[in-house]
Amino acid sequence: MSDDTLLTVGPNSKIQIEKFEFHTKDKRNVVYNLIDGRIRCYVLNKVQKPYTIKIRSKNASLGVRGTEILANYV
Repeated sequence: MSDDTLLTVGPNSKIQIEKFEFHTKDKRNVVYNLIDGRIRCYVLNKVQKPYTIKIRSKNASLGVRGTEILANYV
């Protein structure tokens, strides 16, 4: 992606990029909607406040390791 984030979508997974508002690599607002399955986001550039990166789902298991985010929704 243009902000250097690596987004990996698992097999048979469904996601929607609801918002990608890019100003600079550290000034952006992003919303991913995980509909079904798995995603992995490797975020290389931290966002500055008040900007955010959000992952939405109805019910998910989420692990954050530094700037690596693993999310599963079944």
